[in-house]
Amino acid sequence: MSRIGQLGPILGLGLIALVARGEEGHWAFRELEKPEPPEVEGYNHPVDRYMMSGGRRSAHLQHPHVLMRRMQMDLNGVFDWRVQSKASAASPFEWNAFLDELMASPRFGERMATYWFDLVRFADTHGYHADRPFPIAPYRSWVINAFNEDMPFDQFTREQLAGDLLENPTIESLVATAYNRLNLTTEEEGAQDGEYLVKYRADRVRNVSTVWLGLTLECAECHDHFNEDLTQEDFYSFAAIFADIDEPGCYKEMDDRPPVMLVPTEGQRLELERINEALPGQVARFKELITQVDLPEAGEDIQLLLRLKPSQRSPDEQERVAAYYEETSYQLAAVRRRIDRMRIRKNEIEASCPKTVYTRSIEPREVRVLSRGDWMDRSGAVMTPGIPKVFGASVGKPMTRLDLADWMFDGGSALVARVFVGRLWELFMEERLVPDTGDFGKQGGAPNRAALIDFLAWEFRSSGWNVKHVIRLVLTSESYRLGQVGRRFEPEFLRDSALLAAGLLQEGSGGPSIFPEQPDGYWNDLGFPERKYIQTKGDERFRRSVYIHWQRTFLHPFLKVMDAPSREVCQVRRDRSNTPLSALALLNEEQMVDAAEALAEEFADDDVQRAIQQMAFRILGRVLKQEEFQVLERMVQKSETAGEGRQDVLFSLARVLLNSDAFQSRR
Repeated sequence: MSRIGQLGPILGLGLIALVARGEEGHWAFRELEKPEPPEVEGYNHPVDRYMMSGGRRSAHLQHPHVLMRRMQMDLNGVFDWRVQSKASAASPFEWNAFLDELMASPRFGERMATYWFDLVRFADTHGYHADRPFPIAPYRSWVINAFNEDMPFDQFTREQLAGDLLENPTIESLVATAYNRLNLTTEEEGAQDGEYLVKYRADRVRNVSTVWLGLTLECAECHDHFNEDLTQEDFYSFAAIFADIDEPGCYKEMDDRPPVMLVPTEGQRLELERINEALPGQVARFKELITQVDLPEAGEDIQLLLRLKPSQRSPDEQERVAAYYEETSYQLAAVRRRIDRMRIRKNEIEASCPKTVYTRSIEPREVRVLSRGDWMDRSGAVMTPGIPKVFGASVGKPMTRLDLADWMFDGGSALVARVFVGRLWELFMEERLVPDTGDFGKQGGAPNRAALIDFLAWEFRSSGWNVKHVIRLVLTSESYRLGQVGRRFEPEFLRDSALLAAGLLQEGSGGPSIFPEQPDGYWNDLGFPERKYIQTKGDERFRRSVYIHWQRTFLHPFLKVMDAPSREVCQVRRDRSNTPLSALALLNEEQMVDAAEALAEEFADDDVQRAIQQMAFRILGRVLKQEEFQVLERMVQKSETAGEGRQDVLFSLARVLLNSDAFQSRR
């Protein structure tokens, strides 16, 4: 029997009520039924059959090279001209094999993590007041690895919400619970614990209900929701699920946010295991030798200390006793030195280990309904942890975070599945299956293609919550291969593609955040305490953008100008602006300039025509059209006629290509 079947009165009545409502309930809450794709002549793929039966507008199939570039950006978050060249040379070319190759790449996890981090508001700093850094990098690696290893979405969810409550939690499942600690926190003097604990729980309600349920439950914090069947009691009963998280309202430490755990690398873990296995034996040997060796008569002060139990001695007295033994016996001194070396080495390893915040469960705090959200008003009813009553759930027993995760993939599975596949569709297609992928409630509106979203949700759930299965289903369709109205790619993808084209990109998963170049003085107004931006040195500064330090209140200016979110709140989709600032950023940002310089240097000795075509293929992934080539050739000739050197001319050419619509836009 599954855990959800054992929960009995918590959810049993709720599941019956939810199913019983059937067609009468809101469309997103209805139970899924096995779909049958419509029959459409000339189309075998189920996605295409749904799209064509719904009156899909006609569009041309995208050019293979343009489509291959889009697939690389969609699935790997970076365009690699070498992959394009290799795939183009295959005969016959297999789209499905190309798709599988991209999803098998370690880059896939880094790309998907970029989107997930927008949802869960992952950042390197805690947001409030001084916006100081806190230890969180291992969680980033965990998410990347989870996507690369195709971790089922239900397990992906359970470990983040409640990895510490699993029967036998591993280091990895505890690292995953750092999700619960991504909310904004403060250490500002004078901040009230009670007020900020309320803020933290409300933040979690907003994030969990948006990320997994697609609901605007935050609107019920101060009053019943105006547009949904969500009450203020629903908000606080949901908040009570997270009342067991061990945290203060106001932290005392400037940087750490306890509880914090060590996350050793594989090499560190093995060395620590060897030390921990050997150390007790050496200590036992030391104690045994004490009874065997002849010790000279001790002074009166040492004799007094020897009569005390070790637990009764102060640390200083313990050291004096140990020194006495070392000085009076060669055998004891040798063993003691080995013990000291082991302890010193153990301390060195632990000091260098990556650290992360994680979730530790305590006795749940009391949660009351707060009149108009006033944290000082204690007159409201005490709430039992549970899910909103719209789902029909009974409150016969308090719900834990693990119970919540279990419910999401049983009683709430239809909603969770619809929410996630709706967002995957928006990620890879230019149209939405619902009017607002951030709101699957009544105010979000009816779905544009109800049958298709239900089909994808059914496939997602039936596949064992396999994310790659849904992505493969969407991207193997002819509908995906149609030309799309271009939107600008994420700035992280543009930066990484420029660096890779220039041969500068440094790849490799995991590790601490990097600090690439940014304008001098940008952090001057960051606030107390005064801080200096210390740029990452050497090639490490060219690592992938998913590893860039994410300062919530002072986001790296290139990312900020190009519409990356601050990640103070959940961002289901990024804003899309089109201003001169974005063009200036692509033209003048330090690392875009580095990429242009490297490209110019590489092709400086080549024939002009070859240099233009090769540079264009590196950046755009295709051969230039004749009219495009002629425009660029005239630009080069005009510059050289004006006396500019070849490398300077090619530098300008690279900057033009890196600022072109063909480089920026998804087609």
